Amino acid sequence: MSSQLKILIFCEEFHPKHLTGPQKRKFQLYRMLSQTFDVTLGVTNSTCRTFRGMNLLSLQSNQLAQIFSNFDIIIVSPQSFESTPIIDYFNKKIIVDLYIPSVIEHQYTFTEQDQLQQQFYKDQSLYFKSFCHGNLFLCANDAQKHFYQGMMTAMGRLIQNQSFVTIPFFAEATSLSKEPSDKIRIAWIGGFWNWLHPEPFIDQVPQIISNISEIEIHFVGIDHPFAKFPMNQKAIQRVHDLQSKFPHNIFIQPWIDGADYLSFLQKLDAVILLSKFTTEEEYSIRTRLFEILESQVPVILNSNDELAKLISNNQLGVQIDTSSSLDFSEIITQLIASKENRNWQEFFNHYDKENIQKKLFEAIEHLKNYTNYNAKNPYFIQKLRWNHKILWKIKRLQKLSFSQVLNKFFGLFKS
Repeated sequence: MSSQLKILIFCEEFHPKHLTGPQKRKFQLYRMLSQTFDVTLGVTNSTCRTFRGMNLLSLQSNQLAQIFSNFDIIIVSPQSFESTPIIDYFNKKIIVDLYIPSVIEHQYTFTEQDQLQQQFYKDQSLYFKSFCHGNLFLCANDAQKHFYQGMMTAMGRLIQNQSFVTIPFFAEATSLSKEPSDKIRIAWIGGFWNWLHPEPFIDQVPQIISNISEIEIHFVGIDHPFAKFPMNQKAIQRVHDLQSKFPHNIFIQPWIDGADYLSFLQKLDAVILLSKFTTEEEYSIRTRLFEILESQVPVILNSNDELAKLISNNQLGVQIDTSSSLDFSEIITQLIASKENRNWQEFFNHYDKENIQKKLFEAIEHLKNYTNYNAKNPYFIQKLRWNHKILWKIKRLQKLSFSQVLNKFFGLFKS
């Protein structure tokens, strides 16, 4: 492979003091690709030139044509098509990183129907652009790949199977050592987004404290520094009430950054991660779970995806069913007592950096010789597909009401 190949990775969520999931994903892609290619991280909210040894480039809107002319490949997310007029200035190879299942995530984020409907149209528009203009698509796991292939077909696009490649996070063990303690420390990690399900655990907190006197329960992520979506305020208030009642056992960590977060994880004996609906986990890999496993902290979770099965099979945690009667005190005690049986090496082998990097390099090599094949779905009416494209443009550009959009849409069928 030519080391002269120049790749630009879009990183819209660039926050030097706050390492988010999307940001960590772009950092990992940078680390893998920069060993062979000339890679730059494009950011929209910073003028820094370097960060953690990475080359940064500020994506100024009035300089995009000049910026894009210097690169052979760009790596974007569907959301990049909203923030930057990519297709107006770039006509080379585009890699779309689909690892964030936002179209699924948003189904559980918004509780108001009007908000959900508006977000749905927005997501459809961004994914349609991604499917039309992307040449290679990166997915978090095989289930996610199949999901997006079905979604593309439903939107009228048929794309070669080799244009999809599964590139999960790679796992690296932290260099920090566990801190011995006489207390049992557990934590709710991941904040209080609407798609998470802390209620079954919160319900049993008084009982847990009664049964395990020397226990500390930490709730992390109550105050996200740049939250874009609504959070579960009722659950947050319940946590504050519990802290008032059990000040020596309940601790609230609004947000923990970077190295401090890794140090915090090293102090824990177990982590709780529960979701209202496990669809999101099935079609993705969540950063919060990956960081916990990299720190070799066992986890209690209710998902049943590929990673959850690996956790269960190697005694790295416990899968539970929140719809049945549970005793969290017993689950926590048994999980902590079984630490000698944990096979952490299997997790690190499964998500080995070199193996994942090899797959990514092979995909890039294939992309270099790629002739864009983006066929029409023969079972999808061409006229309807054209209407489908127009519908999203109407919704975005003219800001019409839903009823007006429907009238426009059906009006397109009239000659």
